This record gives sequence, C-alpha cells and structure tokens, in this order.
Amino acid sequence: MDATVRDPFVGHELDNRYEVERRVARGGMATVYVALDRRLGREVALKIMHSHLADDEQFVARFIREARSAAKLSHPNVVQVYDQGSHDGVLYLAMEYLPGRTLREVMAERGSFTPHEALSVLEPVLDALASAHRAGLIHRDVKPENVILTDDGRVKVADFGLARAATGTATSGSLIGTAAYLAPEIVARGAVDTRVDVYAAGVLLFEMLTGKQPFTGEIPIHVAFQHVHDEIPAPSRVVLGLPTHLDELVTTATARDPGRRPPDAGAMLALVREARARLPRPGGQEPSPATRAEALGRSRAADRPTIHQETRAMPLGGLSRRDLRALSGPVVRTEDELAVRRRRVHLVLGAVLALCLFMILSIWWTAAGPGAYMATPRVVGMTMERAQETLDGVGLRSRIEEVFSDTVSPGAVAATRPKPGASVHKGGVVVLAISQGSEFVRVPDVTGKEISVARTELMDAGMVIDRVNYSDIGDVPQGSVISTQPMATQLVRRGSKINLVVSSGPPAVQVPGVVGQDEKKAKQILEQAGFKVKVERTSDTFVPEGQVARQDPQAGVELATGETVTVFLSEGAPTVVVPDVTGMSVDEARRVLREAGFQMRREGPRWFDQVLWQSPGGGSQAEPGSTVTVHTA
Repeated sequence: MDATVRDPFVGHELDNRYEVERRVARGGMATVYVALDRRLGREVALKIMHSHLADDEQFVARFIREARSAAKLSHPNVVQVYDQGSHDGVLYLAMEYLPGRTLREVMAERGSFTPHEALSVLEPVLDALASAHRAGLIHRDVKPENVILTDDGRVKVADFGLARAATGTATSGSLIGTAAYLAPEIVARGAVDTRVDVYAAGVLLFEMLTGKQPFTGEIPIHVAFQHVHDEIPAPSRVVLGLPTHLDELVTTATARDPGRRPPDAGAMLALVREARARLPRPGGQEPSPATRAEALGRSRAADRPTIHQETRAMPLGGLSRRDLRALSGPVVRTEDELAVRRRRVHLVLGAVLALCLFMILSIWWTAAGPGAYMATPRVVGMTMERAQETLDGVGLRSRIEEVFSDTVSPGAVAATRPKPGASVHKGGVVVLAISQGSEFVRVPDVTGKEISVARTELMDAGMVIDRVNYSDIGDVPQGSVISTQPMATQLVRRGSKINLVVSSGPPAVQVPGVVGQDEKKAKQILEQAGFKVKVERTSDTFVPEGQVARQDPQAGVELATGETVTVFLSEGAPTVVVPDVTGMSVDEARRVLREAGFQMRREGPRWFDQVLWQSPGGGSQAEPGSTVTVHTA
C-alpha cells in the first residue's frame, strides 16, 4: 500500500484551516506535507513536528519563539514562514510552498558542479543567511536538503523556522544540525554564532565542486570529530584543474579556528562575489570525470612512498654474443648473410647513438636552453628602478602594472607575477605591480534605501559593512537606512568599514482593553494610544447592545503604533422568527416549536387539543431557546 494512503494526516484538516493533501518529505525532526490553506485559498508547505518533540516543553517554547522570529524574515532567497501553531498536540509550521527540487536531489543526479554553477547557487544562499544574521538569527543547519532550487530558477533557503536566536550554545549538550556540516566549535564546546553558518556554507561549496562530502564515517559522531581534528581538504585535490582561489575560498570559510573565518554570511558573500568575478567566462572546458579520477588517484599516491627510477644509457654489452661475433670473428658467411648482419649492427648502434644524443639535448634544453627555468627574484618592496635592474641582471624582462595598496609605499613593488620564488623561463617576463598608494572612494548616499539595496551599493563602491544598528527614531520606513558612518560623500579608503543605522519602524506598544466600553469611549482610548480603529457589529447574548463585546488584537498584545485595532459592538442577543402554530394540535405545535429552537408551555383545558392562540405571536422575533405559550381555550 502507498505510504501516503497510510499517513494519518493526509486527507484531514489541521487546526480548522489546513487541508492536508499529500506528503512530500520526511526528516529527522518533521514531516513535510502540501496543504491547502482554506482561509486564504493558497497552497502551503506544512511542516509537522514528530510527536516526541511536542512532548519536550523546552523545545516547544523555543520552537514557538524562534518560528515567530523567522516569520519576520523577508528576503527573496528565504522560504517564508506564514504561520505556527499546534492542534491536538501536533506542532506545525506553515511555510511558502515552492515546486522544485532540493540541492541534494540535484547533486545526486548531477554529481559535481562547475565553478560557475557552484558559486551561482552559493551566492543567493549566503545572501539569505546574511539577512538572517542581520536580524540576529543563525540557521545552524545549512545543508543541501535545506536549499531548494525552484522550477522557475530561484534559490531558496528553508528551515529558518528551526533556527535559534543569535546568542547561546547548543541545547543540553545535543548537537542540532547535520554532522557533515557541523562547525568544530559546536562539537567541541557547543558554541554557536554566525560563523557556524559560514563554515557549513564552505562545506557546501566543497561538496558542489567535488561531488562528495569532505568527511565520511560509519556513525555521525565519527564525522563530527573529523571536523574538530582535521582540515577540510582543498577541492583541487579531488578535481584537477580547479582555480586556486576557490581552494582559498573553501579553506577560509572552513577554518577550524572561528577567528580565521569571515565574521558572518555578509562578509563571506563579498568573498564569493570576488571569487566569481575572477573566474574565466563560462564556456571553457570543465574538468572531465576521467580527470577527476586522475586527481583522486594522485592524492592517494601522495600517501605512498615514492619510487625513483633512473634512466641509463644502453652499453654495448646489450648486444648479443652472436652480434659481437659478427663484428670480429673470422666466420665465413655468404654475402647476403653478411649484409643482413651489418644492417642489424648498424641499426643497434644508431639507436644507441640517438638515445645518447636525446639525453644530451634534454639536459641542455632544461639547464641552459629554451626550456630552462629559474626562480623569480624577490623584489617586492623595492623601487621600480631597482627592481628592473635586479631582473635585468639575471636575464629577465619586466612589465609594469599599476595597483592600489594600503601597505606598500607609492612607487614601490607591491607584488610580482609569478610570485617570488616561483619558476619562470630564463629570459621570460616578470610583471611588476607598482603601488599607487591607497585608493580613495566616496561613500554613496544610501539614506532612505532598503538595507539590502544599500548593502549592494556600498559593496559595489568597495566598502565593507561593519555594524548595523536599529533605531525607531524618525519617520523612515522599517528596514530602510537612516544614516551611515562615515557620512555620504566622504572620501574613505577602498575596503573601509561602514556602519549603518537602520529604521526598526514605529515603536510597539501594548493594546489597551476596551471590552465593555461604548463605541465613543473605545475609540477615544485606542486613538489616544496611537492606533486606528475599525468598528464591526456582532450579536452577543451576554453583552448589552452598544457595548464592545470583543476586540482584535486582544488587550496586552504589542502592536506598532499606527496599526488598526478592530472592535466588535454588541447588537444584543440574536433573535429568530417565532413559527405560527395556531390551529395545530398541541403535539404538532410542540414539534414545530422545538424544531425552530423554542420551548413550549401549554395553558387551557386538557380535554381541548387545538391551539387557539399563542404568545409571542407567530411571525414575531424572539431569542432562540425562549418559551412560547400556547392556549387551548
């Protein structure tokens, strides 16, 4: 029987709102379904926690708190959390439903990605994580299963509803996260900050580039402790020909010491964009599977002892005794036999001479000829003139490039290509990068712009976001920039750190209670508290007409000033039409009144069985459940 048919939730309605249609995934903490939100008429992804987690009060409290925080995230690369709740002991999250496949499914089908493909996926993942880090949230479970590649080409990061606030440690010694992507400090100390997401993103990049995880083991704890004790290998050890700057990117993101990693996903995103810009244009040939196998074999060979094989010239002793006799002995042969043997000897001698000549030419080629190499002289820090003289003195030519540098004096050599000590052809060219001093740029004016737009403009201008502080001062829309430090139009060094002050929107205040007040008084109280008021009518048996029967939101809920509070004014108890039972028999009248929701009382002689008149009369209005008196005389 199909698993979906047996599922206890499929075909049922959850919380009087979500009609569960089908199951799409099952994980270690929850099962994911597609459901119809009957209230809003849209499909959602419904994540239902496993029942044993709902019994953990600490988990439930943290889940509710953090799901509400995650719901505040609004980013194009974050799977939106719509709702959170519980029903009959079932804890659930309602999220944006995205048709597509997880990165894990795509990797299982594709294997490794090209560098352009890998960075194109990682960039929006880091953009989403950066948005969470700015909001004080850490994902803590970045892995291919939580990255969705939608059918329309978008990249979305899921499971922010299970993220944890940006301070604290792992709960009760447990490791929440997948072992293959756990940062060393989580395993060793239970420490958690934004850099654990950076580490997981680095592992994710390694896996996309190579098609495999850096560490494997029989049980998760074995994998986790490899992260503590071993360095993540360079991807080029598995896939031959990968650019070295991608190795540096993976190494930087997965440094075992958190202090050596980028401080958050925003800083890592800047490095990824820089690395992507340095890649050759798409269209070049990527390493083939055979090349990857060759690189893997080479990495394994590095662990075996090296066997040196020497090349030797063949001595004359390599000739047979029969051939030697043909050269010196007075053996009588026919003229044809002698000619054949002479040609054989000549061929052997020619091969030996050719081999000797080849060896001599090879030695000359690599030692003094066109194939000769030498080490690039160390001229970094010298003046341009002195560096050129040094290169001329060893037979090398030079080419000048200008670069900006914050550490090397103007006019001095900031770097060389090839690097100092690297091999260069004798007579070849060494590029001298001459420092022009620090590069200064103007701080762009991003006041009033949404923070993600401001961040992009500042990064494009060559600046780094250092701190983001939030303030409710002023009338700037929530999420928009109030000011920068340094201020707009100021000149700063390229790479300088910029601090942002961002609007957190109007301050939140508690909604006052107005239940029992009349309409005028309720409006006065709410408007004085800074809220707009919407009035609706409702029937209520217990609240007098004209008074507030209930309000939404309820009293005590924190709400931003300027938001709307709805009050429901009582119209008194509801009434229905009283049926006309005159002329009916007493039993028939009792049945009709009971079906209409009324009680019946009889007055008059018992021997007369026909209703002559009633009170209240037929067609009048009365409260449901009230008593109608019928008279038989």
